[in-house]
Amino acid sequence: MKHDDQDEHLEPGSSKEHAARQVSNALPAILSNEFAFVELDIIRYGNGERLSITSPSRGTTSYVDPVVLQAISSMDAEELRSLVTRNLDQ
Repeated sequence: MKHDDQDEHLEPGSSKEHAARQVSNALPAILSNEFAFVELDIIRYGNGERLSITSPSRGTTSYVDPVVLQAISSMDAEELRSLVTRNLDQ
């Protein structure tokens, strides 16, 4: 399925181009709380980009594409909680 905004190029001066520049200027970043911390970065991959998520305490890194991030954004709190519960059981 193709969405109109998937092939849209970021036009100089557009709000999407401005938002993309703000995000890339904020990365790499570290997010943390009393339970965990992760390092985030955006990397070029093929024709696009992926979000790199590294857990230094576990020694793991995942590269997440925009399709997966979009799916995560549509999950409700219970679905997200179940991901954390499964992860803690490992």
